[in-house]
Amino acid sequence: MRPSLFGWAAPVLVACALSSSSRSARAQEGGAVVIEEPPATTPAVATGPHLNEAIVGLDVGYARESLYSTPINALDFSLSLGGDFGHLSAGAILEVTPGWTREGLDTTGVNLGGFIEARLGRFRMGGGLRIGRFSVARATYGSDLATASSGMFFRVSFDLIPFSDHGALYLVGKGTLDDVGAYLLGATVGLGVRF
Repeated sequence: MRPSLFGWAAPVLVACALSSSSRSARAQEGGAVVIEEPPATTPAVATGPHLNEAIVGLDVGYARESLYSTPINALDFSLSLGGDFGHLSAGAILEVTPGWTREGLDTTGVNLGGFIEARLGRFRMGGGLRIGRFSVARATYGSDLATASSGMFFRVSFDLIPFSDHGALYLVGKGTLDDVGAYLLGATVGLGVRF
């Protein structure tokens, strides 16, 4: 015959009760009752990334673009405003790219977008999305041919001369892809300063 659940559990319950009563009797013999409380804990508060430092960046570079297989030489001027959040940087970027074709037609690109970058030591790598306007001067006199643009960019920079935790003179490389009714591809190499 197998013992019932209560048959083997009863001695265990009796032993626990005796152990508890002997502890309280020992505490009373000493004249003081000591009640131990668990240590106070501070609840963990989840915090998101916080702004370490605001940043301003100015870049100037040479850009090579291609539209309908027509090469375009251009200057690339960029102004970025944002902040460093731990190992990430994010913000807005304004770019103006005046250019010219081999045939002598002037082009102008103006873009505004957002960016996010990861900081890995002296390297920064990231990209973003942008919208803007692209125009080409007509071969004859008259108004420019202009269209809205939307696209994306990828950029990598290396701090050549750091002068603070986040400020530096840096080398930058950028690749762009914009839709201006056809695909406008671009690659830029330049120098910049970040404050």
